[in-house]
Amino acid sequence: PSKPAGMDEGPYQVFKFSHFCKTDLVHISGEFNNRPFILDAWQLALATKLLGTLNADGLRQYRKCLVHIGRRNGKSTFAAALALYWLCEESFRDQGSEIYILSTDEKQARIIFRICRVMVLKNRHLSNLLQIRQSPANISNPLTHSLLEVLSSKVESKAGRNASLVIIDETKSMPSRELYDVMETSQGSRREPLMLSLSTSGDNEGSFYFELLNYGRKVLLDPSIDPTFLPVIYEVDREADPFDEELWPLANPALTGGYRSIEEMRSYAKKARNDPSWEGTFRREYLNQWVS
Repeated sequence: PSKPAGMDEGPYQVFKFSHFCKTDLVHISGEFNNRPFILDAWQLALATKLLGTLNADGLRQYRKCLVHIGRRNGKSTFAAALALYWLCEESFRDQGSEIYILSTDEKQARIIFRICRVMVLKNRHLSNLLQIRQSPANISNPLTHSLLEVLSSKVESKAGRNASLVIIDETKSMPSRELYDVMETSQGSRREPLMLSLSTSGDNEGSFYFELLNYGRKVLLDPSIDPTFLPVIYEVDREADPFDEELWPLANPALTGGYRSIEEMRSYAKKARNDPSWEGTFRREYLNQWVS
């Protein structure tokens, strides 16, 4: 869409992304199947910071982003929408874009790719514009010579990449920071690259992701440490009562908009309360607490 009169460039970038989501993308399953993908409040807030915060030179401020959030809040759908937006819109400014979706488990990475593929198939305009391949798993835009691709976790296979957008799903599963560093350095020649890390909590305080999460907490307290890094952290304090429902939205922002099922959370909480062997999983996956 054209820029509305009086709108600055930052808000316009967010407006374009939001318009693309609700006009060209739909949910692919569940209660919202085939409904337009209208950004939830937390997703819009993330897009506003990520795409709409510009430096004095007009370029995006943020080059790295960590989204630490409870499961089933729509993080994978947001990531798929961002990947397709980059392929369909951003790649006209960033010709020959290379968009990568990866995780240490390739099956995990294919979850976001599957959302992308089905979203494309459900829209006539996107189906006409983009070309989909299943093996190797990729989607291309012939007009901009750009590619969205799933990568395996083998570090040595990443040499020679020139990444524009990198999406790492479930970063907590990364055994070391080597893969993260390889993909970050692959973006050196891009003007406005972006690396997006998505994850819930884990249980290993010696892991790379625990280190990255703590770094994000430091940047939240003092953004001057790294002005190009955007940490978005949703979690319930580890010392809080895990069964206090009023605290659950702290780790599950989609609860407030009805996108996240409160009944499903209550069911799992009841199981965790009655059987302590389930409590750790409930606290990690649902409350985003880092516990063993």
